[in-house]
Amino acid sequence: MDEDTPAESESWVEYAGERDMERFWSEITPQREPMNKRWFLPVVIFLILASVPWYLPAGFVGRLIGGLPIWIWTTMVCSFLIAGVTCYMALQEWGDDAD
Repeated sequence: MDEDTPAESESWVEYAGERDMERFWSEITPQREPMNKRWFLPVVIFLILASVPWYLPAGFVGRLIGGLPIWIWTTMVCSFLIAGVTCYMALQEWGDDAD
């Protein structure tokens, strides 16, 4: 019985590179990664720190805008900016060029 029949050899050629781990990792690794952008992480950390009113004195209310203290508006603006930066990076910078 011949082990190298044409059907078996064709299927072997089709899967010849299947166990090439270097090729596997190069194929699944995104070409663009947000963490490769040096500005992304510092901006997110700054926005998180700015959104918490730790820099205000205890019991500080300040001016009211729309019935809410100014620090609440600062927190909401920082939250929207974090969401916006994250959405931008996810939609524009993540992924492969092949996608």
